[in-house]
Amino acid sequence: MLGQDGELVAERTFLREGLSASVVINNRTAPLWTHEGEPFGGLMENTRYKIAVYSGMVELGVVIAMPLVNSAPPTNVRVCGVSDQTYPCRKVEPEAGSLRVAFEAPAYFGGDVSEPLEYIVEVCPAADFERGVVRSSAHPHAGNVHELASVPGLNPGVRYWARVKAVTEIGAGEVSRISASSAAVPTASEAASRRKAREKHQRLRNEQLEVIRQRAGKRAGDFLGARNMVAEL
Repeated sequence: MLGQDGELVAERTFLREGLSASVVINNRTAPLWTHEGEPFGGLMENTRYKIAVYSGMVELGVVIAMPLVNSAPPTNVRVCGVSDQTYPCRKVEPEAGSLRVAFEAPAYFGGDVSEPLEYIVEVCPAADFERGVVRSSAHPHAGNVHELASVPGLNPGVRYWARVKAVTEIGAGEVSRISASSAAVPTASEAASRRKAREKHQRLRNEQLEVIRQRAGKRAGDFLGARNMVAEL
């Protein structure tokens, strides 16, 4: 398929709803759109197109859009260790037999797509991902740059690497680079120990906040008492 500049381009597609009507893309008539979800291929990526739909000579509607392309890969993929409390790992407590995988959303999802349908997270005990791959899906959070997914059903004590890809309306996008390092799956005792440490930390923090509130209340009371004494003079 030749593009507007005569160069050979990869086939890209618009997804469309079924209409038995003529379609004009950049003033060129396209085949009839008769099947819901049927794509029109051969468009240039990163190019905006004016799409007009006609019934006879009557224009039914016009839209400006970009062809849908596969999503770019997620970036900065890392596996959270059991004691990792950096963001976004700290959003979810470690669980026995499960790993937390942190990553950043792709730079683009393709065309005018603003977010993916889901992320596919894969972990593997081998860095080459040739065998033993375990897959899990995660729902995206609108507007989030930093994402976090949990992959259950893993063998405690075994170290896993991770990689991620986004899935949009036209399918799976480019897979990310494999995480720079692996992490071991928490055992039941490790997860329980981490949970107790987190609860202790939260309890101490609450106690410190209570002391601060009490001191602030005392100072406010002292200030009011002094002001009343001055008023009585």
